[in-house]
Amino acid sequence: MRRIVSTVIGFGIIGAFFAPTGGAQTFVIGGPAASFTPSSGSWSWDGGVNVQPFRTALENPSHFGPSAPVPTSIVTQNLTTIDATTLAGVDAFIATWWSDNDTPLQAANDVVSWFLAGGHLILYQDHYNYDKIGELLGIPTSLASDGSFSNGTEPFFDGPFGTAANISQWGTIGQINTADVAAHHGTVGATNASGQVTAAFWHAGEYAPGAGRLLIFGDVDMMSSMTSTFAPLNDNGTVALNAAALLTGVGSNIRYYGQGCAGSGGFLPTIAVLGDATPLTSFGFQLINALGGTQSMLLFGAMEASIPIGFSSCSILVAPIAPFAPIVPVGGSGAGNGTFILAGVIPPSSAGLSFVAQVLIADSQTITGFSSTGGVEVTVPEL
Repeated sequence: MRRIVSTVIGFGIIGAFFAPTGGAQTFVIGGPAASFTPSSGSWSWDGGVNVQPFRTALENPSHFGPSAPVPTSIVTQNLTTIDATTLAGVDAFIATWWSDNDTPLQAANDVVSWFLAGGHLILYQDHYNYDKIGELLGIPTSLASDGSFSNGTEPFFDGPFGTAANISQWGTIGQINTADVAAHHGTVGATNASGQVTAAFWHAGEYAPGAGRLLIFGDVDMMSSMTSTFAPLNDNGTVALNAAALLTGVGSNIRYYGQGCAGSGGFLPTIAVLGDATPLTSFGFQLINALGGTQSMLLFGAMEASIPIGFSSCSILVAPIAPFAPIVPVGGSGAGNGTFILAGVIPPSSAGLSFVAQVLIADSQTITGFSSTGGVEVTVPEL
């Protein structure tokens, strides 16, 4: 059963492991360069016109950025070499309709080893001839699906980019074996009208201890321009961006809420969660868009709140406020350039814990003497 922590001891479990790690960072998604994907054509990660709208949407700051539904900026890259060294420079690896014949076995093995050591993976594998990495993981594309509409629940069909229903596959379309998902401790994310599994996901540490997040779709066209639009978002586009949010660590156990209070220069500070709060995996908080060169306070609470502060438009978004409230220096210089990262590892003793957090930033140019972020609710999954 999920437990709500409201004691000093409980908050100390979370707070004690944090340590500052430097300045702001982005979430980097890398995929194979065109030299690796001659058979992928318009669905190549590198230059494929059917995939490009998805890449553009990922890097759109109105989707992923300080003032976006997911306050973590995304940068995409093409990897001309795929090995331990280049993979160390990305947070996630993506494969979009990557032919087995084009996939060097050593590169695929390096991706798997990197994933097992904590890297994150998103695989769009339409066919059993386009699923080399999935095969190595024991989760291949088993058979063709029947093409009927796919549906599901959170995090794909209900997430930070809204709800969706009846998303489409197109062209060559596949399904994933339910037994393979279960054997590797995954969760079915989408099924079609015939009950065939068209998407599945794994939070960090679920596939194997220390492994990263893993998302598998039975068709690249579940996010390509053949079915998806991103301006405006249609249902396929919504699922594609909800999936990307999960890839960055925003899932059913991470929820943003409330409105922060702007500081110097009119900049609105933002708190972003790093990781997905799974026990024994990396986790932390990132502050961005704040006043640099000042001090901040990280507030913890047991539940969401909205407590107005005087005659200002600011509110305290956590309650009751825990006595544990670390003072954290804000790096950078000037309005909008302030940042910090606090990171560590979620201890096993935190399994089932739920808490909320908000950051206040000292700022003499505001009526209250500080600016603030919105709130975030974190629920650590049970082991």
